[in-house]
Order: sequence, then C-alpha cells, then structure tokens
Amino acid sequence: MKRIFIILSLILIHLSCLAEDQNRLIRNLHWERRSFDIPYISCRDTLPLSDYAFPIDLMIGSNFDNYVWEDLALIKQYSKKVNLAEDELWLDSSINKKFNIAKDFILFSAYFGEGDFGKHILVTILPDGTYIDSIAVGASILSAVDVGEIYQPMKWEITEDLRVITYQLKPTSATPIMGDTPIADTIEAQRIDRIYQLGDNGKFTHLVTKYYKPQMYSKNNFLDPTYDISAGGERIN
Repeated sequence: MKRIFIILSLILIHLSCLAEDQNRLIRNLHWERRSFDIPYISCRDTLPLSDYAFPIDLMIGSNFDNYVWEDLALIKQYSKKVNLAEDELWLDSSINKKFNIAKDFILFSAYFGEGDFGKHILVTILPDGTYIDSIAVGASILSAVDVGEIYQPMKWEITEDLRVITYQLKPTSATPIMGDTPIADTIEAQRIDRIYQLGDNGKFTHLVTKYYKPQMYSKNNFLDPTYDISAGGERIN
C-alpha cells in the first residue's frame, strides 16, 4: 500500500509540473494583449515583437523544428540545445501575436533565434497549453555590413478560410549568401509560394508549392519589411 501511495504521489507531482509548464505558455499568451483578426498579411504589420517570452522548451520532444536559418536562401540551418533546467535557451524567443479564430484551439505567432538570425512561426495549442503543430512562416537575418538592416527573405499571410501562404525570395547563388558578408545591390532569386490549410484539428496541411521563374531583385526587396512579395508579378516556372 505504501508503495502504491508513493507511485501515485509521483504521478501527481509529474502532472502538477506538466500543468505548471503548460500554464506558463497560457499565462504569457494572456499577458500579450494584442489580438489580431484574419485575414492577416505580415508585410502590412509594422508593430514591434512582443516582450513576452515564448517558452520554447515546452515544444521540444514534439515535431517542433528547433532550428533557424543563417543564409538568405534558408538552407543553412543552425540548431541549439534547449534545456530550461540547465539554462540552455535561445537568445531570443517571444510570443508575437494572437489571432482571433472560432476554433477549439489557440493560434499565435512566435519568434525565436540567436541574435543575428531568427525564425517566425505559427503555432497551434489546445486551451490547456498542449502543443499541436507549427510551421515556419518567416525569417530575419541581421546584416553585419549594413548596420541596423534586417533581411526578410520570407513573409506570410493568413486568409479568411485559414489558409496560410508563405512567400519566399530564394537566391539562386550556389554559394550561401550570409548576413555577415557584403551583399550585391541586385540579387538573382526565385519566388516560391507555399500554401497550407489549417484544419479543425489545429494541424497545418501542406497543399501546394508554386515556383516562379528566377529574376533579378533589388537588395531593398529583401530589406524592406513592407515589400509585398506576393505582388511581384513573376511568371510561374
């Protein structure tokens, strides 16, 4: 009987700790007062990132992609061990926006990275904080040459029917274009659109990827946060 009592106590402690962790995410979402309607288009939103932490340690162990990109083509990945107990965390991690949707789950955007480069993601969770799914929707790469400038090779939108579309300008150069090297005033790149459907279960389903013919883009197209990649008029490849 004593052994059973000890086992039950340990289970209750584990469940209590789990609830406390999940409530840490719910608490931070509650503190983020900004809430956005859909449709939403990222290049029209110039509000700063939130100061409320995104507890990314709660995502580890799921299908969460715990990496960011270091180059403009979003190929070169950088990952980092995340362990809250050992104080091993991403340098930057914040909840960005909550979205108003009439669903049985919560949809929000978040950002995480390592100072010079970071990734924007959309995340779905249950009302108790349980992780459901996430996808990458944007990237930020700090220029070490043009001080204060940030390259944004991917932007995104959410449509009224809960389709998520990401718009990427992917440089065609065989050599990775990094933020810590000088970048030419014009860059040959290929526009790539990816379309996902957010289902009633809170999961993102990839529907289609569209590739456009490569062309020359101004460096400013990567730097201007208000540049609308979807309105570029490129031809389908």
